[in-house]
Amino acid sequence: MRDLQFHPCGSFKESYEDQITLFKTDFGRLWVWISLILLFVVVPFEGGMKILNLFSLIGIYAIAALGLNILTGFTGQLSLAHGSLFGIGAYTAAILGSRGGLPFFLTIPLAAVLAAVAGVILSFPAARLRNVYLCIVTIGGQMMIEYVFLHW
Repeated sequence: MRDLQFHPCGSFKESYEDQITLFKTDFGRLWVWISLILLFVVVPFEGGMKILNLFSLIGIYAIAALGLNILTGFTGQLSLAHGSLFGIGAYTAAILGSRGGLPFFLTIPLAAVLAAVAGVILSFPAARLRNVYLCIVTIGGQMMIEYVFLHW
């Protein structure tokens, strides 16, 4: 049997594998697995509809926050159209679920695909821009999408 690993205070990363490791200790990995089992097995079956709705909203907003973190944190770019692309996905999921009668687990991937297509279309004029010009194009995309939302 393997001994548990504990690290002293501080973050001493010496290789790329150390950089990308999220949980370095067995204790951290154990609690991740316990929390994932609780989240995906116990909560859907033991919690009521309000709890399930709350966790669904938390997951959806976490996906939007992670997308913004990837954009600004890893690339250093500022996008003001991120909220409107999230809105395209939300409107698509709502329309497909309410009017189309599709189940929740099918509307989410379809909404993500449509939001990705809208992002690709918006990226064509913004692909060669930097700094403030990229910000101007993304705010223009935000305004165009907002206009469509209000007048559709």
